[in-house]
Amino acid sequence: MQIFNAIKSHLNFKAPLIAGLHIGASSLKLLCLKKADEQFYVEHYATVPLPAGAVVEKEIKNSRAITDAVKQLVAHTKGKIQQVAIALPDNAVISKIIQMESSLSETQLENLIPFEAEQHLPHPLEEVSLDFQVLGTNNKNQHLVDILLVASHKDKVASRIAAIAAGGMQVKVVDVESYAIERACQLLRWEWPEQGNQQTVAVCMFTALGLSLIILQNNNIIFMRSENFGSEQLTKLIQQRYNLSFQEAEQAKINNNLPENYINEVLEPFREGVISQIRRALQFFFSTAQQAEINYFILAGGSAYLAGLAEKIAEQLKIKVAIANPFFNMTIAPTIDATLLKQEAAGLLLCSGLAMRNFG
Repeated sequence: MQIFNAIKSHLNFKAPLIAGLHIGASSLKLLCLKKADEQFYVEHYATVPLPAGAVVEKEIKNSRAITDAVKQLVAHTKGKIQQVAIALPDNAVISKIIQMESSLSETQLENLIPFEAEQHLPHPLEEVSLDFQVLGTNNKNQHLVDILLVASHKDKVASRIAAIAAGGMQVKVVDVESYAIERACQLLRWEWPEQGNQQTVAVCMFTALGLSLIILQNNNIIFMRSENFGSEQLTKLIQQRYNLSFQEAEQAKINNNLPENYINEVLEPFREGVISQIRRALQFFFSTAQQAEINYFILAGGSAYLAGLAEKIAEQLKIKVAIANPFFNMTIAPTIDATLLKQEAAGLLLCSGLAMRNFG
């Protein structure tokens, strides 16, 4: 099996369903979608919490905890979901666009790609998992094709596959986080100006660990930048301000059980910090891009619902802001808590992109 068949588009629709499995900092999330006549249907959704420290900075530190969580997901779906798509963080992946002769067959490309890729990789070829996708004819030379190379160190891939396999699920597809998000944005286009065509849209993934700004033009990623500033920073501020343990601060934040001065003394400065990081990322984009404005702003990730954040971004950046909801136009299975799914929708954008691997 080619590890990175995530970037290939040929799937057998009669094959067993492939669910999206997101390994997050605090939980495993499983989402399975079906599709009929262009209408998506949420078939399965489940989430299992992970113990603290199981995943640190997107690296698995406790494989047993991942395996145990997968076993719970298998039980939840009654064994109906056996194959999953997962994603590697972008900083664990090397992507490179190269050019090769357009006359080469797919078999010839497969034979030649490893030799070509070796020139662009920092590790020996035997230490990496490698895949490629033909993007199309090169704009400057019609006798060449552009080819996307994607590679990652085998250890980063193997550790995830092994932990999940031990829990009873098979990793069928290994994707890249930014590619999965780009794919999932197809589910959000209904509310974008001109459905994203001839538009520049910013998607801000705001999670516990950090903030990633992804900018799409004509619905394709043209820029991405990450900042190490997530909602865990807010937990640490609460911890320091009110002399709590990290776990107590996290629980107080979840339960909204905080003193009256919390909003002015802690939350408001934190929201300003988030906006400062967004401005910083946008400045990098504007310094390298030809256009000077963003047409629409999407806030996604598990921390997107932070009180007042979307409104603050809209006010200070003078831009329309929406919170991501990939399930807006979907039918939901009666066995799924639709209210809960709606509450967690912004945090399931990446998982939705992985689940969409079923459809090529």
